[in-house]
Amino acid sequence: MNDGTRTVAVFGANGPTGRLLVEQLLNRGWRVRAIHSTSRSDPGQHTLAGSRAS
Repeated sequence: MNDGTRTVAVFGANGPTGRLLVEQLLNRGWRVRAIHSTSRSDPGQHTLAGSRAS
């Protein structure tokens, strides 16, 4: 189903620039997939398990 909501992936979402970008995108109605390199996340965020390619 396509509800018209756009989705974007933000790499480095827990850094200073990424956090601001995520906030702005959410305020503008985007669906955001936040990608970050640490296991810490905000309680309101869902964490997806993944693997690192080398």
